[in-house]
Amino acid sequence: MDPSISREMMCRQAAAMVVVMVSFVTTRLKRKRPGPKTKPSPLVYALRDEADQHRQQTLYLIYNSNDGECLSMLRMTRTPFLL
Repeated sequence: MDPSISREMMCRQAAAMVVVMVSFVTTRLKRKRPGPKTKPSPLVYALRDEADQHRQQTLYLIYNSNDGECLSMLRMTRTPFLL
């Protein structure tokens, strides 16, 4: 093989190796470093609060009911939740 061709191929392989290594390092750093701390919009908090209230109410109903109601709630039928 001609030395100039083998040198050119080795340069291309080295450049490809550098590109792969840099992309690997940057993806690893992005995973380890947390993103910027931005506040979520108030709408997101409102939705979370509403969902959390519904969850707490459902758990309260399950824990503070008799055995038959508790079993029917755990079976996920709609009628016990629509009291």
